[in-house]
Amino acid sequence: MTSAASSSRSYRPFRWHIRITTLVVAVLGCMATLIMMAPAASALPVTARGFGYLSTGDGGFWLGSWRLADGTLAFCVNTERSTPNGQEYSYADGAALDWYDANDSARLAYISRTWAGTTDPIVAAAGQIATWTITGLGRHTQDELAAKADANASTVRDLARRMLEETEKSASLAVTAALEFALTPDGETTVTPALFLRTLTASDVRVPAGLHRAVVTLSGGTFANGEATAMVANGESTTIRVPTETALAGVMATARFEALPYGKGLRMAVARGSAQNLLTAHTAPVTAGAELASTLPSDRQFQPMVTTRTSASVAEAGASLHDTVVLGVRVTPATVSEWPVFGPPGGPFEPVPVTVRSRLLGPFEGEIELAREPPASAPVVCEVSLLVATGPGEYSTPACTIGGPGRYVWVETISPDDTASTEGGSRILPWSSPFGVATEITTVAVLPIPPASVTPPVVRSLPETGGTVSPVLQLLAVTIVLFAVGTACLACRRKRRLKA
Repeated sequence: MTSAASSSRSYRPFRWHIRITTLVVAVLGCMATLIMMAPAASALPVTARGFGYLSTGDGGFWLGSWRLADGTLAFCVNTERSTPNGQEYSYADGAALDWYDANDSARLAYISRTWAGTTDPIVAAAGQIATWTITGLGRHTQDELAAKADANASTVRDLARRMLEETEKSASLAVTAALEFALTPDGETTVTPALFLRTLTASDVRVPAGLHRAVVTLSGGTFANGEATAMVANGESTTIRVPTETALAGVMATARFEALPYGKGLRMAVARGSAQNLLTAHTAPVTAGAELASTLPSDRQFQPMVTTRTSASVAEAGASLHDTVVLGVRVTPATVSEWPVFGPPGGPFEPVPVTVRSRLLGPFEGEIELAREPPASAPVVCEVSLLVATGPGEYSTPACTIGGPGRYVWVETISPDDTASTEGGSRILPWSSPFGVATEITTVAVLPIPPASVTPPVVRSLPETGGTVSPVLQLLAVTIVLFAVGTACLACRRKRRLKA
């Protein structure tokens, strides 16, 4: 027992050593990992002057840029400190240093990316004065510093002032991206990526078109080449397609700009000692993105489907006729399955209007034979048109007055030329009716010939024996006849009384 206890006591310290060693190794490993992940703070000496002027007096005052060991050019920012020549520097993010407010950071960032990397000595000298004007001239003036350029003093001073004026207008605090859908005069839908700056004096200042390119990706639509992704320059419009078979579709676009030279980002070279710190020629790249969702009309073509019937299959000459038109959609694999609409992205939307042009032909003799086209020499009674702006349904054409006997036939056409491109005209497929459809024929019958009138019988007179009988003699004859008839009647009555 004693031996076992002694063995156990001797083993415990060994186990604690292992635990402590393991803990130390783990901590050292974590520290090593952090050290490897952290950026190396390597020292960069200023190796030489860059571009500018060395004055002939005052012991040789350098007015211009300085060159670091990696070739980077930079401007001094502390007029009262010693020269950077031969000093060691390390790079630092200007925002982390918090040396300048947002506006001055934006000004210095603009100078940094616009002029600090110049190889022109006049521009470099002027850029150095502009930089010191923002960070502090100390006991110097612009004129005094410009004088270090000797014969070029006035040129350098004037350029420095113009630089400062341009900086006030063009320095930016931030950049944002945007997307726009639009309808062209030809009725096509376009997408446009845009960039906007927040400057020292204004917001939403549009960046001139064509300076930067974005990756634009579509969902629910494609570009003209059928792809869903394209490189598009800011401010430039690109046609897109909405291939959905329905009248409307939801389309989303995203845009992303990379490495934009805007904003207030700075990279400073910080001196190890008391020398001047440096504003390096560096573009702190920024990104900007945007997305936009909207409802857009399908740009598939549209095939009208039309059935027609005349208002009367039989009529009289001089009657008034109209045609009844029933409009719908003929669906094919390549066309839209609903009545199409037009309107700006996002709406409001209206049905695509169509114009039905109707002709009443005739009269024709004999039977009408069905044909794809009417006879070229067919007589035209009238031509009328019907504008349909409310989509599918049943409509009546204006009326026409028909003439004499025969058969009359309606024919109709729909042409995309009658509808403006902005209203969807370019999406309409033409349509025309065949000639001689039974429901489009009106017959005007020939009127029957009336029966001949009955001629009254002719009473023939007795042959004349000589001359014409006078009316007096005719009256005398009638009187004698009546007297004789009366005498006979009286005689009959006397006989009846005597017998009685």
